[in-house]
Amino acid sequence: MKWLNRLGIAFVSVVECRDEQLIVRQVQQLRREIKVFACALAAALFVCIAAGFAGLAVITAFGDSHRIAGYFCVASAFVLLAGLAMLLARKSSRVD
Repeated sequence: MKWLNRLGIAFVSVVECRDEQLIVRQVQQLRREIKVFACALAAALFVCIAAGFAGLAVITAFGDSHRIAGYFCVASAFVLLAGLAMLLARKSSRVD
């Protein structure tokens, strides 16, 4: 009867050890995901700032005489980028 008790204790300790390892791995994975999200958020912020400066540069380059054409070029570029983003999102979310 004692060997059955020892076998049960050994089994429980193995299960607890694996549970602890699983928890540690999940915490590490969560930390990695948080870092990736923070980097992606920073990258998105920098892209938005760069896009704003690029638009400003295009509008300035067209000057006062062609200001509407400059606005149209900037808006067209953003529409094309948004369309590309939608196509990429649709492609990546498609289930095969």
